[in-house]
Amino acid sequence: MPTWILAVQALSDVSIVCTSSTERELRFHETIASTFTLRMVIRSLPHAVYCMSYAFYNNGKVHSKLILGDYAGNVRILSYSPHLRGPFQAKPGAALIEVVWSDVLKGKIPQFVPKEYISLHNEMISCVYFSLHMNALFASAEYRNTKKYRGRCPGMIMVTYDERSNFRIPLGVSTFFVAESHNIVVTGGPDTFVRIWDVYIPTEPSAILTGHNGGIVLVFVQPEENKVYSVDYQKIIKVWDLQEHTLLQTYGDLVRLIHHSETDLTYYYHSHLRELVVAGRKLISIKCCPRVRVDLTDGNTHAAPVSVVLYNRLFRNIVTCGLDSYIIVWDPWTGRRKIIMKSCHTKMIYGEIIDIEITAACFDPLEQFLLTGARDGSLKIWNYNNAVVVRNMSIMPDQEVTSVIWVVDR
Repeated sequence: MPTWILAVQALSDVSIVCTSSTERELRFHETIASTFTLRMVIRSLPHAVYCMSYAFYNNGKVHSKLILGDYAGNVRILSYSPHLRGPFQAKPGAALIEVVWSDVLKGKIPQFVPKEYISLHNEMISCVYFSLHMNALFASAEYRNTKKYRGRCPGMIMVTYDERSNFRIPLGVSTFFVAESHNIVVTGGPDTFVRIWDVYIPTEPSAILTGHNGGIVLVFVQPEENKVYSVDYQKIIKVWDLQEHTLLQTYGDLVRLIHHSETDLTYYYHSHLRELVVAGRKLISIKCCPRVRVDLTDGNTHAAPVSVVLYNRLFRNIVTCGLDSYIIVWDPWTGRRKIIMKSCHTKMIYGEIIDIEITAACFDPLEQFLLTGARDGSLKIWNYNNAVVVRNMSIMPDQEVTSVIWVVDR
């Protein structure tokens, strides 16, 4: 039987990667050298660990915590001091440390301080998080068996010291995100609703965001931008306003990029780079409201370098073309975007439509039509005010158009 890796967690402050598997064990690999050495194995956990999360402070004075949620609804916390890399300290000639979980509980590895929350949920733990700021553990589970639980299930439980708060959500919670700066937690689950809760008021949500047609698989918050992002099983991403609780944007391009039969995707949001990484057979990175370097620019308009900028004196607007194969029409007096045309030049490669970079453009002498040329030698004449292609032409295939000029009266 091959071993399945169930969860991977980076322990950043001690340069260790922890993996959990169907063998009911945790493996700790060192990432300092390029060898990826196995440092420690904890075997014979009562149940396989399904999800992990890690909480640490950069100063190294507070104990770091590795949180483990398993298939039987239990949550375990391993705390240790990251000073001098704690239990993972490299000693010359030190052999691989192998222990069973019962020995960890008995204190065989003195640097580890284990704590167990047995049967926190009745179902498999779907997501865990520990907030050092609030000194609180959050754990969620899905309760899809409606006949058994009748909607009276604690979808998410928050444990502070020894007090428990139950957030009751029908069908349970698949994913949640704790925004500590706002004292809120956002939950999403199989019932397709995104709920925003005050951490200290578990009785009812402060807002319910509706609009998804599939179960929620990921939620995350950008507190400084006041935005909530949610992704559903059908690969639709929605962006919400955190204060107004209104829908700002629906992004459906993942459906086009990933085959519809591929539903078992994994998502990771990098909060510092503000990028959402989607992994299946392909790896896709999506920028989510990226930070703008105010000293360099006041924001991006195209997704790739801008190749042509033209001013039209007849319609009194600005047209920009980019290497992302976009044509955008702007009103220069208000700074607003009037028209956006995506995938203007494309070609089919192995059954997939690929965007071709626009490298040249000009207007006709009366400035009613726009002529664009692309890297593959294709040319198009546009009635660009209503985004209609009037004519398709081409020079030699795969010869880049570097410049175009419209001869008067020809």
